[in-house]
Amino acid sequence: ANDEYLLMALEAPARAVNARAGQFFHLLCPTPDGAEVWMRRPMSIYRVDKPAGRLEFLYKHEGRGTEGMAKLAPGDEFNIAGPFGVGFTLDPAWKNIVVLGRGVGLATLAPLSQLAAESEVHVTAILSARTEHVVMSRDLFEGLGADVVTVLDSDGTSAVENVEAILEGLIADGRADAFFTCGSNRLLVLMKRLGAARSVPGQVALATRGKPGSQ
Repeated sequence: ANDEYLLMALEAPARAVNARAGQFFHLLCPTPDGAEVWMRRPMSIYRVDKPAGRLEFLYKHEGRGTEGMAKLAPGDEFNIAGPFGVGFTLDPAWKNIVVLGRGVGLATLAPLSQLAAESEVHVTAILSARTEHVVMSRDLFEGLGADVVTVLDSDGTSAVENVEAILEGLIADGRADAFFTCGSNRLLVLMKRLGAARSVPGQVALATRGKPGSQ
């Protein structure tokens, strides 16, 4: 985690830890002061540790719901419902995939890289953020054997034109059997356009409130 994002690890039953990459849970966020009744908040899984029976969620600390989550202490009970959503799939013919995400969208793509590693599929992860300081998940992707490319607003490398050039290079090198993305509409539009032009299939996780999960 960093100054903007927090990691929450939960002991969970077998049904929960059998969640597929790209699926999500509804989290009943506690209120910071107990003054209000809260609705559930959809949140994609960040990492699944089946041997330990543990689920992890990476979230941005903003608003009263996540403020309430941030006040949870080790050993507290936390109410979640799920898993929901379709989840990502990997075609057995794919040997190299590209994941492109921004902000908390990278948390949604992290378990896909875990699935890819288990299936011996190589991943190139393009991580987009405002600054180097708030880039998430680099260690996780690298630990799974992914090639990591960071693009930032602060130095202009996150510009669509530059990201497009990176993707074109991966396609030319035969390292883009499929595209996966989450967290940025402009990156989604870019991947959709390139995928159609270069015959690269893709999947997107919809992280908008009320529309989480992948398709």
